[in-house]
Amino acid sequence: MKTAPGLALLGGIVAAAVQPLTPTGWWLNSGRGVAVTAFTLAVLAALVAARTLKWPFQPRETAAVAALWAGANIGMAVMLFRVGPGTIFPIVLGMGAGVSAFAVGAGSLAGVILAKAARRGTG
Repeated sequence: MKTAPGLALLGGIVAAAVQPLTPTGWWLNSGRGVAVTAFTLAVLAALVAARTLKWPFQPRETAAVAALWAGANIGMAVMLFRVGPGTIFPIVLGMGAGVSAFAVGAGSLAGVILAKAARRGTG
């Protein structure tokens, strides 16, 4: 699943699936929800990056991670509207996009570093 639409779908499904694990139903409503969702996105991004990215990054490869991030945000937005968006939902979506971008970026970097170390170790 190295195509952008497939990775966007994967990100959306995983992000939506983790929402019931948060204490309040929306991941930004609690510290535990932020931790669970950010950790899940970082691990998913690390796995994707380890399989698709190589150092130095190429534009086409980074599109895969961007698609994963975009799909995750779409999945979380769907869950927000399912729970009830409230009156400040644009701000909430913007904050969520920032936090998820950090999680996906950090996970991607970790995945690339670990994959490079594993390749170096196998000679």
